Amino acid sequence: MTEIGTKLIDSGEILKDLDHPFRVSAGPGSGKTYWLISHIRNVLRNSKRLTPASRIACITYTTVASEEIKSRLNEGGNRVDISTIHGFLYTNIIKTYAYLLKDEKNDYLVSIKDLNGHEEHRPLGFFHKWINQNPAYSYLRNTPDEIATSIECLKDLSWRIVDDECKLVLRNPYKGGKKYRTSDKVLSFPSTKQELLLNYKKLFWQSGLIHHEDVLYLSYRILKENPEICRYLSMRYPYIFIDEFQDTNPIQTKIITWLANAGSIIGVIGDPAQSIYQFQDARRDDFIEFNLPGLVRYEIENNRRSTNKIISLLNYVRKDDALKQKGVRDEEGSDILVVISDNQEKIRSFFDEEAKRLDKYTEICIITRYNDDLIKLKNQKGLTDNEIWDKFRIIDHDRESFFRRLFLSIEYANQGRYEIAVTEFLKVFRTDENGKFKKLLKGSACSDLIKRSVVLIILEYFITNWETLNKMSLYDTHNNINAILDGVNGCDIRLPRIRNGGKFFDFAEKTSVVDLINSLKIVEDKSNIRTIHGAKGTEYQSVLLHLGKENELNNIINPNINGSKDDCRIYYVALSRAKDFMCISVPSLSKEVKARLVELGMKVIEI
Repeated sequence: MTEIGTKLIDSGEILKDLDHPFRVSAGPGSGKTYWLISHIRNVLRNSKRLTPASRIACITYTTVASEEIKSRLNEGGNRVDISTIHGFLYTNIIKTYAYLLKDEKNDYLVSIKDLNGHEEHRPLGFFHKWINQNPAYSYLRNTPDEIATSIECLKDLSWRIVDDECKLVLRNPYKGGKKYRTSDKVLSFPSTKQELLLNYKKLFWQSGLIHHEDVLYLSYRILKENPEICRYLSMRYPYIFIDEFQDTNPIQTKIITWLANAGSIIGVIGDPAQSIYQFQDARRDDFIEFNLPGLVRYEIENNRRSTNKIISLLNYVRKDDALKQKGVRDEEGSDILVVISDNQEKIRSFFDEEAKRLDKYTEICIITRYNDDLIKLKNQKGLTDNEIWDKFRIIDHDRESFFRRLFLSIEYANQGRYEIAVTEFLKVFRTDENGKFKKLLKGSACSDLIKRSVVLIILEYFITNWETLNKMSLYDTHNNINAILDGVNGCDIRLPRIRNGGKFFDFAEKTSVVDLINSLKIVEDKSNIRTIHGAKGTEYQSVLLHLGKENELNNIINPNINGSKDDCRIYYVALSRAKDFMCISVPSLSKEVKARLVELGMKVIEI
C-alpha cells in the first residue's frame, strides 16, 4: 500500500517538476539507479536553474556505486560530480576551507600542506605518542591485552551531534568497560573525556591524516562556523541528489538540510527496508522522516530484477512495511533452495552444478554476513588466520601498513579498478615538507612522477608474476621489492633492512603472502565472494547465501523489518540480490525450522 500523499511512478517516468525537493522510496530491483540517471539527464536538458558555472552533485554511498553511475550516465560528464558523501565533503569543503579551522592557540587544526585525502582509522600509529603526552592514562598500555582493548575502543570512536555540538563517543559503549581476553579485569576507557579524545584526533590531523568519520565532523564545523559557505556551495550545486539515503547519518542529514536551506534542490532516493549501516551510525528514520518545504514524495513499487518466487519471499520478509513489490518479469522461476551441510566444498559444488543446470551461471555470487566467514569462504580449506594482520600490526606497524596497501592495490587492480589501486599504494610514498618519507621507506626525495612510476612498476611486477609470488614468504617478498627498487632509474627508495633474529624477521619467514592475501579485508570488494554489505547495490543471476549458524534463519522466518536493529534488513538485502536462483546454505537444521521453511515455499535439501 502506497503511503498517503505519495505519488506512484515507474522507473521510466520523467518528472516535469524540476523545482521542488523530492523523496523517492524504491525497493530492490526497482530500477531506481536507472531512474536517477534518467532524472539527471532530464535536469541537464531542461532545467532553467543550471548556469554555465553550476553543476549537479550526485552522491552515492559507495565508490563502487559511483563508478557504476559514471559508466552509465554518458552525458554531461563535465557538469555532473559523482562521488560518495565523504568524497563530496572532502573535495568541496575540507580541501578548500580547512584553513578556517583553528585550535585554542589559533594554529591550524589540520595540517593544510599535508592534506591528502581521507582513510580508515588505524590507531596504533599514534596511540603511544598520545599516551606519552597523557601519562595519567598509561594504564591503557601496560600489557599487550590492554593495548589491544584500548585500540579496539579508539577504532570504535564516532562523531555524534549532542546538544547541537559534534562530540566523540563510543559507537558501542560496552567496549569502554570490556573485560580483557586473558583476565576478568575490566578496562576503564576514558570515553567521556572530550578534550583528551580530541587531542588524540589532533595528532592525526596535524600530520595531514583525516579518517573517514572525521570528514563529517570537520565539514560540520566548517559550515556551522561559516554559514556563508553553504550559499557558495548552493550556487555551485543548484541540484544535489543522494542515493541510498536510508544509510545516511544525522551529521550528513544536517549538512544536506543546510544546503537545502541555502537554495539547493535536494532529491533523496532510498528504501528503509535496506538500511543496514547502523554500525556506522546510519539512522533509517532520517530517510523516513526527511522533510523540506515543498517536498514531493514518490514511490516505485515494481521489481524488475527477480522472479515471482523470490519477490514473494521478499514481500513476506517486509510484510510489516508499507511497500509491497510487484514483479515486472512475471516469471515464477526456480525454487528457493535451502541446503544443509557443513562441508563448504560440497555446498559450492552443489550450487555451481545447480546454477549451470538452470543456465544461470554467467553471474554468480556467494555472500555471507560476517568477515570471518568471508575469509574462510575465500580460502575453502579454512586454513587461514583471521588475526594475522593484527599480529603483523603489533610486531611492525609501518611494515604492516606498507604491505597491506600493496596487497589491497593488487586486489583492486585484479578487479579492474586500476586508478584506485594506484591511489591506494601511493599513500605509502608520502613525504614531509623536507621531502623525507613519513613512514618506513628510506632514501632521498623524488618527484611525484617518479613515485607514480615506482608504484606502476611494482604493481605490474606483482600482477604479472602473481602465481609465483603469492607462494613466497613475506621475507622473500620484502627482498624482492628492494631488488625492484634498485633497478628503477632516478629512484633512491628502499625498504629498511630486516634485522636477523628480530620479531619481524621471525614473522616474515613463517608467514606466506597467500596467508596475508586470504585474510585481507577489502572494503567494497568486487569479487564474487562478498559480505552482504559488500554486495549491496549489486545483482546476480544466482546467489548463494552462506549462513554460519541456524539461528540466522530466524531473521527470515520471523522477520522484523522495522526493528531497531539491522539484523532482519541485512538478510533482506541478501535475498534481494538474486535475479533467478536463490540458494541458502546452513550447517544444520531443526525439524521445526525445516517445516517452517517448507511452509514459506522453500525446498530443503540435505547433502
